[in-house]
Amino acid sequence: MNKNTGQTEKGVKIIKQKILITGDIIEVTEYQRLNTKLRNMNLVRQGIGIKTEENYKDRQRERRKTVRHLANQNFTVLDKFITVTFAKNITDPIEANKYFKSYVRALKTLGMTKYLAVIEFQDENKRGAVHYHMLCKMPFVYQKKLKELWGHGSVRINAIKDVDNIGAYIVKYMSKHSDDERLKGIKAYNCSKGLERPKILKSWNPNDKKEVDQIMTRLVTKEKPVYSATYTSEHLGIITHLQFNPNRKTYKSNTKKDDTSKNVAKK
Repeated sequence: MNKNTGQTEKGVKIIKQKILITGDIIEVTEYQRLNTKLRNMNLVRQGIGIKTEENYKDRQRERRKTVRHLANQNFTVLDKFITVTFAKNITDPIEANKYFKSYVRALKTLGMTKYLAVIEFQDENKRGAVHYHMLCKMPFVYQKKLKELWGHGSVRINAIKDVDNIGAYIVKYMSKHSDDERLKGIKAYNCSKGLERPKILKSWNPNDKKEVDQIMTRLVTKEKPVYSATYTSEHLGIITHLQFNPNRKTYKSNTKKDDTSKNVAKK
């Protein structure tokens, strides 16, 4: 990791850095090369926006990333994490969403101000029934009352006080069935309007450069990454992704050598 854009590390020049801030978590992506025009041309060649099977998987990856960022930006371990299931074997997410939206309206009458929910298909007994995992901001409500308001099955309140990355926690449920055909053409998550978006800074943006340098200086001198991954891209060269999370004590790393140019965040 380089303190300043353009420095060299082991003979490799890092010329572009992108910083994404969600709550306490800071994600840094360093690019060896970044040719925006060429990258956009590659996206066109790959058919981004065309409903092919590969691009559907790409969109699902972007959805998971969006959910992770929204969760970390808007919720903490002090908020509620609720699992909602159906007693009946409802397997159609469109039908299930009608019931769930009614439940959301009912929860708002109890003071819920924000929510973020993902769909999961139940594996138990291979039913494939829809259920929901939801983060929400609301005052104390007894579990019995939450179940009565739901009225279609069970409601469980999950303890998340020891979770160090809420976004990763909720996305793990979303990832289990992200390629399910039933999710094609519909949203794999539901959320309240007005959720805060993460702050994004780019070293190649003149308005961001000073703040990027300040953050990188602090990270280099005072922080250690809890996760790192290195990729090799044909057009972008070496890409390094670093995550800084003061709430996590363990470290993970991942190194890959493949062309990930189509998976890097869009400008």
